Amino acid sequence: CCCGKVAVPPEDQDIDDFGPFSQSATLCIFGALVIFIGAFVQVTLGNMCGVPCPKDCPLPAPMFNHNALFHLVQAVGMGLSAKGMDKVCRSLEVQRYNEMLVLGIGKQ
Repeated sequence: CCCGKVAVPPEDQDIDDFGPFSQSATLCIFGALVIFIGAFVQVTLGNMCGVPCPKDCPLPAPMFNHNALFHLVQAVGMGLSAKGMDKVCRSLEVQRYNEMLVLGIGKQ
């Protein structure tokens, strides 16, 4: 930690318990789930869309095939996970800051 030098916005200073932490962790888990859905799409549609003549592909192949959909879904999942991890770290910093205030170590 930064020994009481963490700049915590006033709206985040009254956070109690683990509400923001659990919401952020849920967002991380949801992001991981979306990434697995992308992998499922890749594997499931690979036999139909990953062939030289993708006539059975439900996607507009060859311009947008199973691989493009996989990477799009994976990017969304990674974005959700990154946002969730950022919020997890921020909630832990706020919790630590509040604990330091209670102990009289941080600025008031």
